[in-house]
Amino acid sequence: VAKVFQAGKIDRLSAILDQVLEIDPDNTTALYNRGIVHRDRDELFGAEVCFRRVMELDPEMTDAYQALADLLFKVKHLLPATKIYEDALERAPNRLSLLHNLARTRVMLKEAAAAEALARKILSIDDRSVEAINDLVWAILYRKGDLDEALRLSERALELSPDGAHAMVFRERALERAGRT
Repeated sequence: VAKVFQAGKIDRLSAILDQVLEIDPDNTTALYNRGIVHRDRDELFGAEVCFRRVMELDPEMTDAYQALADLLFKVKHLLPATKIYEDALERAPNRLSLLHNLARTRVMLKEAAAAEALARKILSIDDRSVEAINDLVWAILYRKGDLDEALRLSERALELSPDGAHAMVFRERALERAGRT
């Protein structure tokens, strides 16, 4: 399946998946991959149906949760995406991709306290995550928190990613807030 997908033979892959699902309609691997095919074709309803079915059949398959939550995020259904990311994190509490995507969703919802907690958790796992540092700086600035911490963190983000646009913007905002521009 992966080789067919990587070769760009989506129609062939789709036919194979349909054959598998005809024989075994509850095959979670085939359903998940069918959802990916739907998603990549911008057939969002079909993708959602497949991912939800996988979650129903195998509640521990976190990839299906993430795929559905990412899909919902893409179409700006942020509250349902948040719930699904949280459900997935109950199953895989330290999965960085889930933590990052939930943090990004919380930032989009302007939920600074939740975004800050997620960013701190991510940084406890990966202290070099520029994305998490940026989320944390955003949350600190949004909540009018500790400017010295925001400045230290924004400096660290720039050290890790000198050309990072978000890091530059957050650094500038922190400096402005501190009256150092």
